[in-house]
Amino acid sequence: RRFFADKVESLHALRSAWSESDGRGSYTLTKALGEVKFVTVVNDARRTGGSPMNLFNTNAWYRPCGASRRIVTHFNVPGVIYEFNAPRAVGSRKGGTVALDYAAAEGRVFCVYPRPLTGLALDVRGKPKRGSSAEIGVRVTDARGAAPGRQVVRLSLTDPTGRQTDESGLYAVEGGECRIPVRFAQDDPADGVWRARAVELTTGLEKSLEFRVE
Repeated sequence: RRFFADKVESLHALRSAWSESDGRGSYTLTKALGEVKFVTVVNDARRTGGSPMNLFNTNAWYRPCGASRRIVTHFNVPGVIYEFNAPRAVGSRKGGTVALDYAAAEGRVFCVYPRPLTGLALDVRGKPKRGSSAEIGVRVTDARGAAPGRQVVRLSLTDPTGRQTDESGLYAVEGGECRIPVRFAQDDPADGVWRARAVELTTGLEKSLEFRVE
């Protein structure tokens, strides 16, 4: 038994992240994009007891749709650990450990960045004019400039009447930059202020912008 325990420990040391929960009941997958690691953890526990699965008709503990569980995830890579769409930083050092309660079949995504994401900026590129188009530029930064990897922002764009436009939605920011095309109809209101609001879903950073359309 000790032989296999040593092998497991040596394999854990080679992984970016791994999880445990009473020795079973969790699934961990790591993907990388440049300097950034994305770690998905899923609670796939199917029962809360130790009896054979074929006795589920006579065991009250069996949960065919899953069972809640506390999962501990260990990170072997240096950097700042964010829980995606929480959003919050949950760790900031190599060898960080995150212990969280998971509902049945619940999954979480953790993003490990080499540096904290610190800035979110918006600007209008081009000349907003009815019957024409422009772009809303999104920039996510860290201490060294453009943030590495990929982020997701939720954009809300409203016209002077408060109506949300079709361009509102989720957008991917890659390499710290994203350009969102905005098309203005001939009968769009020209008087008043248009408002754009973006929320970065990894950190919760928010930014708003106002502009006018000719």
